[in-house]
Order: sequence, then C-alpha cells, then structure tokens
Amino acid sequence: MCSYVRVIKRSKWPDEEKIKAGIDINNLQARTIVQEMSMKGEESSLSIWKLNNEKDIALALVSTNKRNLEKITILKIEENLLTENGLNISQENGCSVVEELNTCHYDIINMNYKNLGDFAKVIIKSLENEENVKTISKKNLAIYINDAINSNKIDIASLDEQLVNEIKKLIR
Repeated sequence: MCSYVRVIKRSKWPDEEKIKAGIDINNLQARTIVQEMSMKGEESSLSIWKLNNEKDIALALVSTNKRNLEKITILKIEENLLTENGLNISQENGCSVVEELNTCHYDIINMNYKNLGDFAKVIIKSLENEENVKTISKKNLAIYINDAINSNKIDIASLDEQLVNEIKKLIR
C-alpha cells in the first residue's frame, strides 16, 4: 500500500485520548485547519511527500531558504485515505536542496472549503495509529544534512550560512 508523509504540528490536533473517544470533525478548531493547512503561494494545494525513509523525509524538507533547524513531526498518510475522501493527488516537483528527492513531492490539488474538512478527517484517521507519527529531532536533522553534504547530495554553498553554523554546533 502506498503512503505519503506530511509535516504537522502535533500539539494543534486532538490528543490520542480524544481521538480514541471519537472526534466530531465539525467541532475541530478553526485554528487547527488554518495553521496546519496553509496553502502554497497562489495555488489551492497542500504539500505531501511520497517517502518512507526518515532520512530522506528530513532531507526533502531542507530548502535553500531555510535559516535554522526545528524538530519536525511527520504524519504517515495512507493513499487510500486520500482517495476515499475524494482528494486529488498530483506529482509536482518539490524544492528540496537534494534534487533527487524533488520528484517524490506531491500536491493535494484543487483544495476548497469542503475538502479541507475531508483532509482534516484524513489526518484524524491517520493519528488514530500512533505509529504513523514520527518526530525527528534537531540533532538528527543536523546529522542527516551533514551526511548528505559529506556524500555530495547537498552542496553546502546552497545552504544559508546561519543554517550551516547551527548544523556544525549540533553535530559536535
């Protein structure tokens, strides 16, 4: 079965206990939807990645304009949840500094009022299984990026100087 990942802020979503008790999606706070589902530019689409390896996921999220590292929480989403909820997926190249990963980027396209709620249902359903949630620490992000620099997957000159300095501090 195919799956995708999306970065989330776990604290914005109901906790495991509330999810197990049952969530009425109509009562989900607007703040959650607005903050977690920010659209890209002028498009009505949401970014997801078709990657399974933690290291690749972390590297895919590094862009040339990133200035510092923050721990990230990723959510694994099964493709069938997206399609069952009427969400359309389109491969669109990403903008990672690791070019070989850019083709693993997808968008959920044609987002509107209705399918924002549908996507919130997908997230809640995915959160039911805690194995779908993974947090990558700043230190691990720094290690992954440093390894990619050392193996010439990332050109260090393409990274912001502040980010490079932070990586050096974290891997000491």
